[in-house]
Amino acid sequence: MILHIDTETEWRGGQQQAIYLIEGLLQRGVACQLICRQDSKLRVYAEKHNIPFQTLPLKFEYDLVSVFKLIKIIKTTQVKLIHCHNSHALGLLIFTKFFINIPLVASRRVDFSISNNVFSKYKYNSKKLNKLICISDNIRNIVDSAIKDKSKLITIRSAVDVSKAKRVGNAQNVMIEFPESEFIIGTVAALTGHKDYPTLIEAAQIVLKSHPEVKFVAVGDGKLRAELDLLLQEKQLTKSFLLLGYKPNVYDYLKRFNIFVLASKLEGLGTSVLDALSCGKAIVTTDAGGIPEMIKDRLNGLLVAKQNPQQLAQALMNLIEDGELRKRLAKNAQESAQRFDIKHLIDQHIKLYKEITSK
Repeated sequence: MILHIDTETEWRGGQQQAIYLIEGLLQRGVACQLICRQDSKLRVYAEKHNIPFQTLPLKFEYDLVSVFKLIKIIKTTQVKLIHCHNSHALGLLIFTKFFINIPLVASRRVDFSISNNVFSKYKYNSKKLNKLICISDNIRNIVDSAIKDKSKLITIRSAVDVSKAKRVGNAQNVMIEFPESEFIIGTVAALTGHKDYPTLIEAAQIVLKSHPEVKFVAVGDGKLRAELDLLLQEKQLTKSFLLLGYKPNVYDYLKRFNIFVLASKLEGLGTSVLDALSCGKAIVTTDAGGIPEMIKDRLNGLLVAKQNPQQLAQALMNLIEDGELRKRLAKNAQESAQRFDIKHLIDQHIKLYKEITSK
């Protein structure tokens, strides 16, 4: 039994990756159980899709109630290994390891340095943590200086279910909102600081001066919603740049987009870029974080400097005006997605789990 723990309430790229892994392991006959919060979108998904799960409060790293309940779950279940899918989960499990001796791995998905506080440095360097899985080489390079035992670090890149992209999603489902006659530039990104919506909005303003027929669409929600609504009002873009919020049928929107754009200034790898690749979209994105590990400029997308609205706008206009370039990038995008297919993620995790548990 592999016990997977995620303490987040929202559904973002990290939660999708955790689910891809758990479902893939279950399909391979590897017993798994998810521990998540009762008020989380993970719990809703697990319940709907018959993924074994239990809920705990998991409200903060020093949540001793959750710690002792975890210990009870682990002692009464044949757990062979524990996988923490976010930083707070690792903090909780470091405490449980004082009472149990089960291998522990954690995933690192964010491309900023490990915090300099005493507990963060301790938990990532604790002998109780067997491996730290970085979802890109970029993240591995960032955390390297903070990790004393370099043998703990391993890169297993995020993945996308390429076959799912072919099976699900239909642009026709959103044609009422966005008729075929409209040229749609879309993004799928949480409304958070590191996704850098202000740069995207500024780039959109530049594009719309030359191409007023274009419509920008953003799928995703987050704490900056009110701030971004105000910014769009100030720039008089409320009719041309739409914030749609969270959408469960994200592939319907991806397949409707004429161009996919991501303006991130920080990015672990960028799972929405993987989704866009698998849907065969012409992509414009920044060189933030691990994105260049997926996108090669003018091969399977256009890559621009982060926090540079002029470059971003110019790349978008190049694609608006050059249909042949759009088609070529879209074709190459779908082909390149195969390198990031979910089967590689599952294979690498199973290999890692076996190596650790055999010791």
